[in-house]
Amino acid sequence: MFRFILCGGISLVLLSSAIAQDQQKTFDLGGIRQAKATVTVSERDFVISVRMLPVHCFDAATNARLNREKARELAMWALAKNLSDKNAVEFYVSGAQVEKVGTEGKSYTLILRVPRKGVSLIQAGEKPSAKASGDRVAFSSALFSRKRDYLDTLDQLTNSVLADLQTVENKAKEEKDSDSLAIAADDIEKKWVKNLKALGQEIKDDLLLFTIDQEELNQAMEKQNGRVRESIHEAAKKLKTAKKKEKSQ
Repeated sequence: MFRFILCGGISLVLLSSAIAQDQQKTFDLGGIRQAKATVTVSERDFVISVRMLPVHCFDAATNARLNREKARELAMWALAKNLSDKNAVEFYVSGAQVEKVGTEGKSYTLILRVPRKGVSLIQAGEKPSAKASGDRVAFSSALFSRKRDYLDTLDQLTNSVLADLQTVENKAKEEKDSDSLAIAADDIEKKWVKNLKALGQEIKDDLLLFTIDQEELNQAMEKQNGRVRESIHEAAKKLKTAKKKEKSQ
């Protein structure tokens, strides 16, 4: 039996021995990605199938990573909507696994399996529990605005670059090789500049964005650009300092 906390005045309870009458629901999530999701409920799992228009303005590897992240996020939102179509909900999900990704025509597709025992609803605004693990997810129609999608794309792009930088930084520290870090960091920075420029061009060409939204997005890109460049230069600086200390010892 799953115990869900009262949320929005409605107590949501799921019983492992009683499957909801509607085994499958399809949601037109819409948004700039024109996303659609189907949630199938079984005795043990939620299986969410997502179809969306993909990100395609970056290099192939970045597109693949971001599309997977976006589709997974959409699957989580669809699950939230399935649990409560009328009231905003937040919940923790653990054990979620991407089973399949692919393309169908012009669409990107993903299938996510979530164990029912890994889902626990929480009150909106409740502080995360120290024991809670996994994703904290909430559904809101505001998540599907054009500006929100671009901001999410920028955040995902930034986090992807910083993760790559951390990987090469750790490797360089292990091997005590500042030269390899400098080369890798240079490649990461060039890729970042190219992808950020591509995102900026897509935002500029989007005639459905309000001018104020474009301005806000440009400011966000400037901020993240400064953050990434500072992280790259700081990583190189720290490794060079460590190398100098080694030689002096």
